[in-house]
Amino acid sequence: METYHGKISDLANPDLASAPMTITSTHNTSWYPFFLMGKRPGRHYWQSVGKKIDNLENDVPVELIEFIEKESPGYFESEKPWIKRKGTFQAYKDERVPIED
Repeated sequence: METYHGKISDLANPDLASAPMTITSTHNTSWYPFFLMGKRPGRHYWQSVGKKIDNLENDVPVELIEFIEKESPGYFESEKPWIKRKGTFQAYKDERVPIED
């Protein structure tokens, strides 16, 4: 479940090119195959939080910017930076094989 938080007044403000917002993502699911848990009983729960980036240099640590530039050259300059993007679930599914029971 994703929950987006922002102010209606920001959406209605013509002086803002982009309204500030935060997101909370919460998931409670059965084992993903990349955990290699087979048919063992159990589930996993995870939660993450994030926010819209207003200014790259001010809002993102330089170490992360350097890592992204190293791993995906041209990412920040591209109009379509997600050329190779696929969801985490699909990436792990492609890279890992569940154990046999």
